[in-house]
Amino acid sequence: MAAFATVEQLVAQWRPLKATEKVRAEKLLDMAAVLIRRHVTVVPGSEDESTARQVSLEMVRAALLPGVHEGKSSYSDTAGDVVESATLLNPAATLRFTRDQKDLFGVGTASAPQWFFGDC
Repeated sequence: MAAFATVEQLVAQWRPLKATEKVRAEKLLDMAAVLIRRHVTVVPGSEDESTARQVSLEMVRAALLPGVHEGKSSYSDTAGDVVESATLLNPAATLRFTRDQKDLFGVGTASAPQWFFGDC
């Protein structure tokens, strides 16, 4: 199945990508579509399709953000008197379909499978 978004759309919303990032972004967009479809039935032309496009872009951007710092939970760089430091939310640089993103589709804990075995 096709991805909901393109690398060009990612670049337009975020920043220019290096050649290796473009290749990875394309694969991640495909994977994001798979993850979304596991939780949501997206009908072409529906508002869920535009939501899926934006969520895909967010998922991929978050996976690409660590860049050269992939695998680190935090880092700092010093140049003279200037210090830059950060704590990475997704140091593994994997795709994550967050609870907030699921909420955009109306997929929350209330829609999780429920069962009753007759006991109280």
